[in-house]
Amino acid sequence: MKIKTLLLLSASALLLASCSGGENPSASQTPSSEPEASLPKQSESDEGPSSSQAPESSEALPSESSERTEESSLPAPAEKPNLFYQEGDVRAGTGETDMKAGQLAWWAGDGGSVSSLEKEEGGYALHYAAAGAWYGVQVFYKLPYSQTGDNYHIELTFHSDVAGTFTVNSQTITVEADKDFAYQADYSCSSSTVLSIQLGVNGGGLMGGSLLRFSTPVITDLSDAVYHPVSFSVNESKVKEILVKDGKTVTAPKDPEAPEGKVFAGWYAGEEKYSPDQAIASSKEYVATFADASSSKTVTFKTADGEVLKQVQVAQGETLTKPTDISIFAYDIVSWAKESGETYDFSSPVNGDLTLIAKTQIAPSTWFNSNDTGWIIPSINTRINEDGSYEVYDLAPFASGSSPYFAQVNFSPIPAVAGKSYEISFEYKINGEGGDVQIFDGVTVGSLVALSATAEYKSVTIPFAQALSEGSKLTFELGAVSGVEKIDFFVRNVSLIEK
Repeated sequence: MKIKTLLLLSASALLLASCSGGENPSASQTPSSEPEASLPKQSESDEGPSSSQAPESSEALPSESSERTEESSLPAPAEKPNLFYQEGDVRAGTGETDMKAGQLAWWAGDGGSVSSLEKEEGGYALHYAAAGAWYGVQVFYKLPYSQTGDNYHIELTFHSDVAGTFTVNSQTITVEADKDFAYQADYSCSSSTVLSIQLGVNGGGLMGGSLLRFSTPVITDLSDAVYHPVSFSVNESKVKEILVKDGKTVTAPKDPEAPEGKVFAGWYAGEEKYSPDQAIASSKEYVATFADASSSKTVTFKTADGEVLKQVQVAQGETLTKPTDISIFAYDIVSWAKESGETYDFSSPVNGDLTLIAKTQIAPSTWFNSNDTGWIIPSINTRINEDGSYEVYDLAPFASGSSPYFAQVNFSPIPAVAGKSYEISFEYKINGEGGDVQIFDGVTVGSLVALSATAEYKSVTIPFAQALSEGSKLTFELGAVSGVEKIDFFVRNVSLIEK
């Protein structure tokens, strides 16, 4: 991560520079790029053209005053907009690689703890206890459209209850107790994360307080990228406003509740209906539209196993909007198909009741103990196979004695609520010993299971009965795998079952 710290000059320093002492150099002291003998000598007639000498152009030359007038009338450069946008609530206990675009999250572990990260007027309040590792308390933020290599200017103000040092985007920050500290820097992303805060310093100390406040970040794009304002409104009340990067898509809010006798017919900007696949090329103001429910049709979304995920009512003859609020643990939904197996065309009108089946693809996140890879297992070492498995292959093992968590394959979050019993099942195979798998939510939930070297798929079931946070995950740890030149690991058929 490269950071270019901005050096700010005070107004008095600028004034001093412009009014500093020293006489103007005399003509003999003025340097020339050519020897004096080569300069043409100016005769008295060289003062300007005589009346008998016609100028090269009949147009009058502008005077100095007119030039200054033209310069002052030029429009000021457009101020770049603040791109900060928070999608949903603050995510609790979530690592950097498990975050989605637009999310603000905290993570704690290895001695550190967080009781809350709360939004307040003008910013956020982090209640924490830093102990153990320097990275034991962390805060992350991803812009909705940031990616590796992007360059941004970031400004925010910190206010701590104690004096100390901590880390912001790999830069050490020193603050005084109960005083504002204005931070600003240019930042080049080595991943899609734009803000990374650790309440300690690598090789240094930890923050010894319990409260760190920071203002809502101001983040501007240093490139010439164009952003378009997009809003979604229900009954003239805006429920989402976001700046969308030109050519990118935008996710709509959840479907609003329809008035009695009506069904939600979609989001419309004039005659144009919203689609989650549409690339945004101009500003949009989408409005929730409702239709008469008397002739509505029922559309049911299911998993391949028949589990009902969602039901919606669609006015007859209207098109169906592809849902963006349906999730399946451990998988991405890549398309929807009719019961016949035919891929559904969301541009076709709905004229009868309909059942759609989710077509999915296994979708873990990874973590890898290397800043050079952006803290993820390199993509050249991962793939999805025809049997639906996710594979980590040709990955060099860490040195003997390394921590198991140095290489992880994670499925998160685990959607478990209080008062119910669950089990997670999966199949795996691996070519070496030393790996393990567990349900992790700040601590191990249930028992840790060792992964045995096996050439054939082995089935595992892990039962548990408790609510889990958004930071929970099923994590396969490969950092201590040994006895092989290269690690080869497969996992497939991951499922969460309510008992």
